[in-house]
Amino acid sequence: MFQNDKIKKVSTKRRAYNMEFEVKIEHLMRFVLDMLIV
Repeated sequence: MFQNDKIKKVSTKRRAYNMEFEVKIEHLMRFVLDMLIV
């Protein structure tokens, strides 16, 4: 049971990290598009 809780916490952290990573990529893509348009 304790082991399961530990795994859950790790997966939640990983999910949050992935979301953050996706947001960074999205910002980067917008930045590149803005540079190309201008």
